[in-house]
Amino acid sequence: MEGLYKKVVAGVFQRLPGHYSVDLNELVCSMLRVSPKERISASEFLSQQVVVDKIKGGNTLKEIIEKTKPHFLQTIKVPHNLQYLTDKLPKPNYEPLKLGNLTNFEEYLSTKCMT
Repeated sequence: MEGLYKKVVAGVFQRLPGHYSVDLNELVCSMLRVSPKERISASEFLSQQVVVDKIKGGNTLKEIIEKTKPHFLQTIKVPHNLQYLTDKLPKPNYEPLKLGNLTNFEEYLSTKCMT
C-alpha cells in the first residue's frame, strides 16, 4: 500500500489502454497532475472541446450505461415499483414456520428437524 501511496504522490501512473482516445488520455493526465497549480480545474475540464462535443452529442448517462452494460444485465427487468417485484419472484419452496408459542416450536423441532 505504501508503494501505491508513493506513486500517487509522485504522479506516477500508467496511461490508459490503447482503445481509449488520445484526448481522454490527455484529460486524465491533466486531472492527475500532482501540483494543484498545474492540475486542470472543473471549469477548465468542462470547457475542453472534447468534453463539450460529448455533452452536445446528447447521450444521457442512462443511455450510455444502457449501451455499455453487459448483455446479460439487459435481460433483467425490474419494475419501477418494487412492491410488484414479489409477484415476479418464485414462490417459497418450504412450509412457512408459524410460531404460536414455545411449545409449538418445540413440537416443530422434534418432528421436522430431528433425523
